[in-house]
Amino acid sequence: MVDTLTTWGGWGPAVRDDPFGHFAKARARCPVQKVRLADGHPAWLVLGYDAARQALNDPRISKDMLAALEDNGDVVAGGLPGPEFSRHMLNVDPPDHTRLRRLVSRAFVPSRVSALEPAIRGIADDLLDELDDAGPDGIVDLIEGYAYPLPFRVIGELLGIPPADRPPLHAWFQVLLTGWAGDPPADAVEASGKIVAYLGELVAAKRRRPADDLVSVLVAADDDALTSQELLSSLFQLIVAGHDTTTSLIGNGVVALLDHPGQLQALLADPGQLPAAIDELIRFTAPVPHATFRVTAGPVNLGGVEIPAHEQVLVCLGSANRDPGRFPSPDVLDISRSDGSNVGFGHGVHYCLGAPLARLEARVAFQALLGRHPRLRLAVDRGALAWAHGDGLVLRGLVSLPVILGPGRRHARPSTHRSKKTREITMTITDSPVDNGVNVQALLDARGALSAAPEAAQFTWRASCTWRNGTHSHSTVAGFSGLGAEQQHRTTYEFDVDHPECFASEDHGATPVEYVLVGLVGCLTAGVASVAQFRGIQLRSVTATIEGEMNVLGILGADPDVRNGFDAITVRFLIDADASRDDLEALIAQSQKRSAVFDVVTNPTKVLVELA
Repeated sequence: MVDTLTTWGGWGPAVRDDPFGHFAKARARCPVQKVRLADGHPAWLVLGYDAARQALNDPRISKDMLAALEDNGDVVAGGLPGPEFSRHMLNVDPPDHTRLRRLVSRAFVPSRVSALEPAIRGIADDLLDELDDAGPDGIVDLIEGYAYPLPFRVIGELLGIPPADRPPLHAWFQVLLTGWAGDPPADAVEASGKIVAYLGELVAAKRRRPADDLVSVLVAADDDALTSQELLSSLFQLIVAGHDTTTSLIGNGVVALLDHPGQLQALLADPGQLPAAIDELIRFTAPVPHATFRVTAGPVNLGGVEIPAHEQVLVCLGSANRDPGRFPSPDVLDISRSDGSNVGFGHGVHYCLGAPLARLEARVAFQALLGRHPRLRLAVDRGALAWAHGDGLVLRGLVSLPVILGPGRRHARPSTHRSKKTREITMTITDSPVDNGVNVQALLDARGALSAAPEAAQFTWRASCTWRNGTHSHSTVAGFSGLGAEQQHRTTYEFDVDHPECFASEDHGATPVEYVLVGLVGCLTAGVASVAQFRGIQLRSVTATIEGEMNVLGILGADPDVRNGFDAITVRFLIDADASRDDLEALIAQSQKRSAVFDVVTNPTKVLVELA
């Protein structure tokens, strides 16, 4: 495809507010084609699902914006705050990407993200308390009063931005992230300058007085791992990615559910569907319609189209997630959809680091809102809503969302809860253990011993569990090496258990590591059995085998460069059931969405299905 579409982006309100028909027409023409962007730059547009997955993970397609600008200063518009704030992990390639991602990832490992849930729930409850003051028939702006401040407060706490500084910073970002055509307006330039100055002051303050927050962690790494440009760029990117996309997910998702009352009622009837519903809302509403900047480092063939070197590549996630070749009935919102993962969080090495946090924030936001106000409704005509927030390419969100909350009940606060004027919510980044009933001293001893001999913390492993008749499991963990000389002779541990009793080792030789692995694989089989029952599939047995590499230093939090301790994970399911292969693959896909195990180990995880 060598001809060029006239313009991509800069659309009028009709396409801007509902771009999916426009995406579909372009995708039907060709899944990869050349376009001219609204800023005048040419680009290659990727619209099909398979081509998008390839483009997002092809090492021949670079994300190094500064290198691309040096090679060809006209390849992309610099934007605000400018190239000097573009040296973050979204705009670099390995090994710089690997280094920057490792430094930030310590704040986003699943265990630490999960620990934030009580604080996030408290923020959501406080915001809803304020909205409730309008009364059941009052009109409130759900973006301004809920969807925007919730993730903004969370990222503010994680970064250590003082509460008094957040309102002006919030206002500056609102101006900066409002879409415009042509050169940036004066108020956007002014807001950008204020953000740049503030981040510089924040870094200086954290250098003088470090605290338990992510900015202090990055400042501490400044001398030997981060340049000043990388530090400031990373802070800017974390603030934008840490709040704006989640705001759009919440706002877009509420409208989608109100547009589909049957789906809303199904969710209200079974809140357990919420994790799967959030993935479907990400697919369906496209809070991030296009991936960030990419450029070909050499010739690349995508979808049968040859793209020359040094050409910008724009991946349309909103189109790929509605590709009928990947998602049956793609324009239908279906919160029980089980036909595969979408690319809303990207794919490959640049898969969104904050995805677990975004999912948690969205889940808490919807649980709190719909649990308190199940009769929520729009306060304006549907056609009055405007998706004018953001540039329409990378960001797609509502300017406002006027709603009437309807009858509800005020959230019951625990008796120890302080008033919202004095209430403080603490989120810390720390390597210190938390006393939650486990043997803290044993963990400290293990961390110290393995830190002194890190080679002993790395090993290959395989765990297998079989579910039969709904009650009995037999689990095996095999293939260990590197656990120390006293344990290397034990290559297999077997656990026989009748649920819900605790696992018991026949030779009393298993360590906590084996218990964790057996627990993970046991959760996989139990999850498949649960979804099979829900889908009416007669399941006789399912064996799950999970294998990969482990570094226990990551599990123990002893090495900030180890994301979570798991790598190169493959899960294999062997299933004996009265169902077609397509039904079983759909069963696995749905159980994968509902299982926290896949978030705990790594993403993406290779999943294989076999029949007994």
